[in-house]
Amino acid sequence: MSLLLETIKFRDGIPCNLHLHKQRMECSIMEIHKTILNTPLENLLKCPEGLHSGIVKCRVIYDTSIRSITWEPYKPRTIRTLRITEDNSIDYSHKYLDRRGFTKLLEGVTEDDILIVKDGYITDTSFANIIFRDGNLWVTPDTPLLRGTKRQELIDKGVITDKSIRVIDLPHFSEARIMNAMLGPMDHPPIAISDIRNRLAGHQ
Repeated sequence: MSLLLETIKFRDGIPCNLHLHKQRMECSIMEIHKTILNTPLENLLKCPEGLHSGIVKCRVIYDTSIRSITWEPYKPRTIRTLRITEDNSIDYSHKYLDRRGFTKLLEGVTEDDILIVKDGYITDTSFANIIFRDGNLWVTPDTPLLRGTKRQELIDKGVITDKSIRVIDLPHFSEARIMNAMLGPMDHPPIAISDIRNRLAGHQ
């Protein structure tokens, strides 16, 4: 049975975007297992003593029921360089616990992370959605591998819009930023477009 993962940000003991996490979990369970979660998520998420201040990372592993919940103080990664990497078969439409596909793509990469291209279109990094600055606008690929909760929150609020983005479009943008459930795009330094390095055939 496929195990799934949900990573939830807690700020000072309060979960962030819990409704979006619940929605994604319910959709994944129904699509993969044809059932519903047998215990309400909010009944199980009690931030441990000693972790009620600051940013805490909560990892929920589940299938048709919650298998484990772990907690740890959040330590963000700093990503300054990306390697454009192509994989036309990768599938991460659900947040699977098994991330071996990403691990394989990262082999031999000397940059901080990868930017994955699928079927000619930019998708995500190995652990985050991405946005690009276009003048005063922020755009995100409409072909993400995973429709992240932070991405959805910002689309719903009209802060960002989604559109098709190819590698050849990158010089049009002035900078990039990453985002995921734990990390808002302005919580991380910008990534210069010149630091998104292209090693695809015909683009060396």
